[in-house]
Amino acid sequence: MTMLLSACIVAAGIGLAWWLYAVKPADKRTEGDALESLQPSVFSILHDKFLFDELYDATVVRLNATCARVSDWLDRFVWGGLVWAASYLTLCLSWFNRLLDEFVVNLGFDKGCGSLRASAKLLARFQNGQVQRYLRIIGLALTISALIFIWGCT
Repeated sequence: MTMLLSACIVAAGIGLAWWLYAVKPADKRTEGDALESLQPSVFSILHDKFLFDELYDATVVRLNATCARVSDWLDRFVWGGLVWAASYLTLCLSWFNRLLDEFVVNLGFDKGCGSLRASAKLLARFQNGQVQRYLRIIGLALTISALIFIWGCT
């Protein structure tokens, strides 16, 4: 039923338009629109397109422009500011890390390696590959151990 009613309304509209514009063609230079002379109020509403353009401009276009301005402000100041802050924070932390590495870690490591090198040189004097020297050190260590054992136990 709905489809039949819709089809009848479309047919009536097409028939009315055919009667207004095809059966009684108007001289375009002198006469106005046929609907304008018959129904000026309906013609003005149709000519203004039910004010859809004005309504669309007042709602959707303005909302879109406002959202674009807000998004631009957020992008420039909030998100851009966060990116700049994060980059400067990263830059400061990297400089601090470099200073800590060069003046604390490297210097401490170099000092530790230097003392290890000095003790290795001292031990290298005792380990020169001469068995006689090794036997003297073992004999001296046994004598000192025996003296400590004898004197400490009595």
